[in-house]
Amino acid sequence: MIELLRNEIKNIDNLRGHSQHDSTSEQQSSNAPKVLVMTTIDRYGVEKPVHNAYEPGNQRQYGHVDRRDNRKMKKQVKKMRQNDKDPEREGLSLHDLVEMERHSTTNMMPVLPSNRNNPNLSSDRQILASTRHLSGWARIQALADQKKRQQTFEQCWLCIENLSKSYIFGLLDQWYLCAPPQESLVEGHCFIVPIQHSSSRFHLDDDVLSELDTLKQQLTDLYRKNYNQLPIFIETFKNPRLLPHMYIECIPVPIDQANLVPMYFRKALLESESMWSTNKKLIELNHPRSRTLKSVLPKGLPYFCVEFPVDKSKNDNHIYGYAHMIEERGQFPLYFGREILGGLMQLDNPLLWMRPSSKESDDIIEKKCTYLKQLWKKNTTNLST
Repeated sequence: MIELLRNEIKNIDNLRGHSQHDSTSEQQSSNAPKVLVMTTIDRYGVEKPVHNAYEPGNQRQYGHVDRRDNRKMKKQVKKMRQNDKDPEREGLSLHDLVEMERHSTTNMMPVLPSNRNNPNLSSDRQILASTRHLSGWARIQALADQKKRQQTFEQCWLCIENLSKSYIFGLLDQWYLCAPPQESLVEGHCFIVPIQHSSSRFHLDDDVLSELDTLKQQLTDLYRKNYNQLPIFIETFKNPRLLPHMYIECIPVPIDQANLVPMYFRKALLESESMWSTNKKLIELNHPRSRTLKSVLPKGLPYFCVEFPVDKSKNDNHIYGYAHMIEERGQFPLYFGREILGGLMQLDNPLLWMRPSSKESDDIIEKKCTYLKQLWKKNTTNLST
């Protein structure tokens, strides 16, 4: 009996030891530092990692690092740090100081050959002073870009988790349809928005674009059969670095005025921005997908795109849309497409396309959402979920 009790006590002690070991290991894993890969955003809106010039494989890109010059620079930097107090290094650990020192001394080497013959830099101390901030600036820029991306995703009013569900009337695998959160240009005005936060079509896969083409064809058939209208699809991509959530405006136009849309946009695009442009102002997009937007424009540059579907009743299958590369963003307003259509349909209030009101009554919001939901219920292809 005594031996049985002793064995039970030993088993209990072993279980306690394992539980304590598991709890300590969980605490250590929870307290372990998290590794975050720092990235930055270039002027085209493309996210890239911040490279270290000292790592193998990057020396050819950032310049060859000579060991003798590297040791010399380390001595000079060490002497400078003893004379000058750097406020950026206060409160840093020994490991962070070593990493900062290694990055600063290696990142300055590709710059030295071009600066040694510079008459404005008369000493090695001035050379070091001009290159000492490179690694720190890259770190600051990466942190700022990371913070900006987080704020953009959290405050994005078109992300499906942030938008009120009352505006959404159609949900697909990769896209959703919603009523404009601000005042509509005309009745039936809606947005086509990707569920994934993407800035332009160049960041989307082929299957997502294929679903977009199917969706546009569905909307075209719905407006033509039910309301004798043709939808005009407009997309404007102006600021790549702001990482906006792309959306395509679908604005229905009476079918008797839809044939004038290509002529209006052609004239407006040829007269847009300045007289002297580097790129071609008007690029035609043919139907079907022989000349798509991704095949005629370079990735990452601002652009404007307007697409008008084919009017099968008149066999007008020559032009499917126009694309325009935006060179001077200050002279190309965000409401460019809405302004052209507003002038075509002779709308009296220019604020409808320039500054649409975001403060609408609940009755107006419910009315336009009900209109779009009833329209989408007439869709017979069963693509929506």
